[in-house]
Amino acid sequence: MRFSNVLRYGLWLGLLATADANRREYKGMTTPWLPHLVLNTLILLLPDLYHLLPQPGDGRSMAEQTYRLAHDLIGAAAEDNPDYAEYIAPVTIGYLLSHPRFDIYKGDLGKIRILGFGLDAIPHGLAGYTLTRLTRRTTYYAARRIGPDTWIGKLLRWGDRHPVLLTLMALSAATTLWEGEEYAVHNYELAQRDNDPTKINMQWDIEDTERDAAANIIGWALGILAELRSKKYPMRSEPEG
Repeated sequence: MRFSNVLRYGLWLGLLATADANRREYKGMTTPWLPHLVLNTLILLLPDLYHLLPQPGDGRSMAEQTYRLAHDLIGAAAEDNPDYAEYIAPVTIGYLLSHPRFDIYKGDLGKIRILGFGLDAIPHGLAGYTLTRLTRRTTYYAARRIGPDTWIGKLLRWGDRHPVLLTLMALSAATTLWEGEEYAVHNYELAQRDNDPTKINMQWDIEDTERDAAANIIGWALGILAELRSKKYPMRSEPEG
């Protein structure tokens, strides 16, 4: 079995254990485990799900063209990219570190600061790094799968020529969505536990958001530097064909 598959399935088993532990720790709330279980399962098993998808046909209808586009984008991300498993791993690892036995987001571990950052800066920085590289690789492969005669094809070729700007936009969007989701879940859980932050899973405040964003940017910068050093994926390449 390939290392990438061992990594994905191993993380999935850890995901199941963590989701179950959080389900038992925070009885009566689904937010500490169910959304994480569903989302991370989809991400981890995407290569397997891709192989189960029917091949797109040669039809010209809007539905068939949309399906072909989605099929090719998933294939570019999860099938063509040999490093997919390593690049999505930090997302799941970040959730595994919320396990009640070693939760780095609250309690004594959550209070640790190194150069102003908490321990959660590690998974955030890694996620920023790998999201940058995954976005770059997915764009690179998708630009070679999808023709230039559609708006998405034109967008992919633009992104392939401007990877620094594209990856920064992707990181900004992901950070905004992630922090917005954390804020909403934090407030929901507080309402369920009499506004006692020690009794909830999702920890959030303005300072935490600022640290998360800074860690993401550091990860992005390191990811860009790594891509600049890559000879296989030149940073200003022209799509083949």
